[in-house]
Amino acid sequence: MIGAILLLTMLSGTPGQDIEYTRELMKKKKADMGDLSFVFYSLLGKEKPAEKASEAAAALVKKGWMPSKWSKDLEAKITLGDVCYLMCHTLEIKGGMMMRVFGYTRRYCYRECVQRRLVRGNGPHSRVSGRDLLGVYTLLENRLEEKEEKAAEDSP
Repeated sequence: MIGAILLLTMLSGTPGQDIEYTRELMKKKKADMGDLSFVFYSLLGKEKPAEKASEAAAALVKKGWMPSKWSKDLEAKITLGDVCYLMCHTLEIKGGMMMRVFGYTRRYCYRECVQRRLVRGNGPHSRVSGRDLLGVYTLLENRLEEKEEKAAEDSP
C-alpha cells in the first residue's frame, strides 16, 4: 500500500498536492469515476501528469480502455465491475468464451478477474473504496512489471 502511495506521488505533478490527494483517496469509502480515471491514467505511462480527472478520462477513452460515456459523469461512484473492466483492458485479458462472444462487459470482466484471483468475489455491483483502488493499482503495477520482465527474457 505504501508503495502505491509513493508511486502515485512520483507519477503526478506537485508532490504536496499528490500526497494530499492520495490521503483523501485512502479516506474515501466510495471512490468515484474521477478517482478511477486518475489511477488508471498513471498506468498509461504518460510523462505529463493529468491536471483534471477529465483529462485522465479522455486519455483512457483515447487508449480504448474506458467507454466514452463513463467520462461524462466523473462524480459517479464506481463498482467492482467498473474496476475489473479497466483491469482487463490494462492486462490485455482476452477472457473465456462468454467474454469473447459478448466482448468486454463489467459482468464478464468481473468474472474473469475473480477467476484469475485479481479481486475477491464480492459481486460486480459492490462499491469500491479509495483504499481498494490503491490496492488494485499496486496489483496491476506488479503484474505489468512481471509481464515486461517476461517479455525481456523471451526476446533474444
